[in-house]
Amino acid sequence: MTQTPAAPADIIAPSRQPANQAMRTTAASSAGAYVASSMTKCVASNRSVSCSSSVPLTPSYRSRSLEPSIECPTQRPGPGDGRPVASTAGCSGERRIARPSASARTNSSVAGAQCHEYAPATTSTASPISRTSGGWSWGGMASDCSNGSGQTGRSALRRIVIRWWPPRRTLDAARRRIMKLPAHGSTVDDVMARLRSMQGKDADYHSAKTWGLIYNAGPDVDEMLHAAANHVLAENALNPFAFPSLRQMQGDVVDVAANLLHGGDDVGGTMTSGGTESIFMAVKTARDRMREEKGIRHGRIIIPRTAHPAFIKAAHLLDLEWVHMPLGDDLRTHAAPLAEMITDNTVLAVGSAPNYPFGMVDPIPDMAAIASAAGVPFHVDACLGGFMLPFLERLGHPVPPWDFRVPGVSSISADVHKYGYAIKGASVILHRPKANVRHQIFMFNDWPGGLYGTLAFLGTKPAPPIAACWSVLQFLGEDGYLRLAKDTLEATRKLIQGVRAIDGIHVWGEPDMTVTAIGSHTQDIFAIGDVMNERGWHFDRQEQPNALHLMASPRHNDVIDEFLDDLRFAVAHHAEKSTKAATYGDDVSAEAAAT
Repeated sequence: MTQTPAAPADIIAPSRQPANQAMRTTAASSAGAYVASSMTKCVASNRSVSCSSSVPLTPSYRSRSLEPSIECPTQRPGPGDGRPVASTAGCSGERRIARPSASARTNSSVAGAQCHEYAPATTSTASPISRTSGGWSWGGMASDCSNGSGQTGRSALRRIVIRWWPPRRTLDAARRRIMKLPAHGSTVDDVMARLRSMQGKDADYHSAKTWGLIYNAGPDVDEMLHAAANHVLAENALNPFAFPSLRQMQGDVVDVAANLLHGGDDVGGTMTSGGTESIFMAVKTARDRMREEKGIRHGRIIIPRTAHPAFIKAAHLLDLEWVHMPLGDDLRTHAAPLAEMITDNTVLAVGSAPNYPFGMVDPIPDMAAIASAAGVPFHVDACLGGFMLPFLERLGHPVPPWDFRVPGVSSISADVHKYGYAIKGASVILHRPKANVRHQIFMFNDWPGGLYGTLAFLGTKPAPPIAACWSVLQFLGEDGYLRLAKDTLEATRKLIQGVRAIDGIHVWGEPDMTVTAIGSHTQDIFAIGDVMNERGWHFDRQEQPNALHLMASPRHNDVIDEFLDDLRFAVAHHAEKSTKAATYGDDVSAEAAAT
């Protein structure tokens, strides 16, 4: 029997977004999650979705000033033809979504902007509304907007998502069984046998079948990591007086990173657990610094459309606004819009080196100069490139300027557990001048336990990532990193050349580093990805535009020919449509359904 889905559901209907944006907000009957770069918040109940909007064209809004609120009736997918029908009227103008069986055009007015939305005609009886593993979606709307002053934007393909979640118990049952503590213990061999049996469906990184998550530098590096991590397995970096060696190791790692990035004597920082924590500390430092220097109480940050979502997460946790810079038709961020976007309450501007989706370095010198002239801190997110770009540059590969040699750069995040080949999680956040580190520190002593202080977010810090990170830097040295960078660059070049030689697919953008996004104008690239998954390859999927996202590692040189052979087969022998969605991060579907 088909079970009628229960609230919460969501309907997203933003009126002006960069190319091919699909923004999702999960909403509950009592409260909704606000998506700051969208203009619509929708709160769902069993029979309606209440929408309220804000203004994106002049991005000066706050999440607490969403006016007006209206009711948007919606019909949920049922056991009939399965096509949800929804309408949003009054949410930043008028937009209607219905069975898209014929061309339709609606006009909307948003803060002086005339927006035209087009629902495409369908040429068959098949509905563009499809059910995926994540819910129901309807794709294919284009829009163009003009604010009357010559500023325009056009969405080549925009998707409106109408989503429902089944009851939590259904998702939980499909995901896992309920584990209870065993009544009796087991032997090491028995436990390890069961642990290994659970890994039967895990990605095979040992055979270089993964193009992300794992940065495979080879068995000799793995041996070094295991030895160092096991040696300090039980130690805790919370208390440097108990384990001063861990404090020394962290200081050494920070020094190495600062030197690689041309930081000089006036750059300081700390190790963190990963890029998300490094980014969080960069945002917190900027917020607290601008609060002290300019008295900004309610700040906002400006980030590229391709910046990592960790910036939005940090803004959410630190009660800051955030706004996206537009993305050019070349899928690059351009510096010029930044000057107009900076306001009196801007506490941070951000660039990526490179960005995660397409591997392209933002125009850091121009962006940093604009921010510096306005008295705004500028952060470079080099979590992906911090331990690759310096070595590519030394190999003679063209690398745009991005590090502390660029005037105006005030902080940089760089992950050592990516192309530094350390174990997870090991990252570094660096500040210039080093005095800014004080805005990152937390201290408290008004409790019986004495002075409590942390340099970053974590209290307890596991020792294995610290020791393994320090050890792999010593083990590889500069010559080892140059060798691995050369191997990774060679694998990337072979990949790009191979993709460009296959009819029907292409590489999005012009990567500056070892990241490749494979797309298609004529075929469902996710369906091609399904075939590759069946052949044992693992990679991420991304949207806006749809792509298979690959990050090369040194060992991919050993399998690149096999990968390209399988890719040619997949292009020629794939289903018409994939049912898999692009996801990144934890599986939060059941938790979202329960809110």
